[in-house]
Amino acid sequence: LDTQLPKNVEVFDSITECGGSTSSFSDPAYFQDAIHLNNKGYCKVFTQPNVFASLGACAKIFHNCDSPGFEITGLDEKCDDSPTSICTDDTTWKRKSKTCAWVAKKPERRCKKKSKGVEASIACPIACGSTKCTIPVCRKNSEWTLKQKNGKFKNCNYLKTKTKRRCGSIGIDNKFGYEACKVCTLCKSE
Repeated sequence: LDTQLPKNVEVFDSITECGGSTSSFSDPAYFQDAIHLNNKGYCKVFTQPNVFASLGACAKIFHNCDSPGFEITGLDEKCDDSPTSICTDDTTWKRKSKTCAWVAKKPERRCKKKSKGVEASIACPIACGSTKCTIPVCRKNSEWTLKQKNGKFKNCNYLKTKTKRRCGSIGIDNKFGYEACKVCTLCKSE
């Protein structure tokens, strides 16, 4: 298998062409799912000047993919802006020693904060009340478990006292208490 590209072939990264990076998601308007472009995304990629030039396309042709003046097919219910994935907050994201639990306490002030180039609103969609994914449904009290330093196990009931502090605890399933426990008020009640 020959893995070398012919000299006349150029490779373009569709993620960066559509406004994303390796540390953040691209604009959901251009993606059918996390890795597949929808037709609007293809429009965005193939109308980039460097792509036009490499394809030998006429430089006078220009399309505005956000308002092209004609209908782009394929932007149906599968490719709309409604959330399709379940939100989960990244337990490894830290701004200094602060986690998504810190962000959840004052989201209006903290969701724009960055750590290692990643904004809290991306790493902590539940804490920030994102509309780009579906907030998870609260679990039954016994379905989330926290292992304490002394080796004892606790469930959502443990979070009922000292709620502000304890809801930021990370369970054995690597989920924050506020992602699973109704008492914390961030997950979706059934």
